[in-house]
Amino acid sequence: MTRIKKHIFVCTNQREPLKTRECCAEKNSLEIMTRLKRAARASGMNDVRVNKSGCLDQCENGVS
Repeated sequence: MTRIKKHIFVCTNQREPLKTRECCAEKNSLEIMTRLKRAARASGMNDVRVNKSGCLDQCENGVS
């Protein structure tokens, strides 16, 4: 088994509909995370893991 050397965390936080702050889930963060996983595998980056994350407190700046 390959040892993981790097992690990529992608916020998939979903806020309730009437909250004043934006959320990454509304910006397709789950799709972005899936594409990153596929790209890492396709390029042979077996020592990189792409993970879901809770809020990274940067939602207004785009998917974190």
